[in-house]
Amino acid sequence: MSLVLHGGQGKSLFVARDSIRIVQEHLAERRDKAILIRHITAVEVKKPGAFDGFIQFSFAGSTPHDSSASFTGGAFDAARDENSVTFASLDDYDVALKIKVFVEAWTPATGA
Repeated sequence: MSLVLHGGQGKSLFVARDSIRIVQEHLAERRDKAILIRHITAVEVKKPGAFDGFIQFSFAGSTPHDSSASFTGGAFDAARDENSVTFASLDDYDVALKIKVFVEAWTPATGA
């Protein structure tokens, strides 16, 4: 599976067979975070509209999120969250949905 989402704030999301990587490049700094798919407990995708859309991952030990309680639908919180990638286009939204489906359907057999 080769899915890549280039989002806002210099963040990109790469999907490998058994993990996701969120890479953020800003000026001279590069942050690279890998999360094993087997540790992901939830994936939320929000469609862009008046505010950016986002894909956000939750896993054991991460801070829980409730985007429904926010005026922006969680877009501002997602922009600051290291486990999220924001995006503005519907094409990126489609990629985010494909990533969500892949992660939710993942099993050790499909990731091997």
